[in-house]
Amino acid sequence: VNTLQKKLDEATNILKELDLEFEVLKEKGQEKTYAKKRKDVQMNYNEIRKTVLQQKDIYETQKDRAEMQKAPKSKGEQLQRDARAKNLETREILGKQENQINGVMREAMETQEYTNSIQGKMRDQRDKIIDPMQDVRAANQQVGMAKQLVNSMTRKEFCYKFMLYLFIFVLFAAIVALFVVRMMFQETQFTLSLTHLL
Repeated sequence: VNTLQKKLDEATNILKELDLEFEVLKEKGQEKTYAKKRKDVQMNYNEIRKTVLQQKDIYETQKDRAEMQKAPKSKGEQLQRDARAKNLETREILGKQENQINGVMREAMETQEYTNSIQGKMRDQRDKIIDPMQDVRAANQQVGMAKQLVNSMTRKEFCYKFMLYLFIFVLFAAIVALFVVRMMFQETQFTLSLTHLL
């Protein structure tokens, strides 16, 4: 985890250096060179950051599992162990949901790259127009396809967000139910101990 954190810090520093270099390239009219470098480094940075977060989560999960393997000393510890097990299950489910959301984000980035590619081609061909009507029709078709892709991505993102919020609500309800059951269990234990005393 520490090694990955160092790589993440290095990537952050490289991004800062590229931002400074951009100012120089901008004055020379070489923005395209910067854009390509910056994009590559940003993608690398995102991958490293994702890996670091995943490794931290794996470490925390292993730590919790090791704690759960110790023998409980009391019923309270058993309840804590059960809650920790539910927490681990929840973390795993959230990890799967995060992977799905990351898939949606990748698709959105691909759509953005596709759109940027189309825009770049249109700028490059601006001076080479032979038949303006054909080029306008082609551009309209490409924009229509891009709009359809964006609309599709928006719908998918909404569905994933809705499912995530629903899942969070269900988890919250489960935690509340667990808390109520635990309180009822403690109250029952208390009344039993009072009846034994009397």
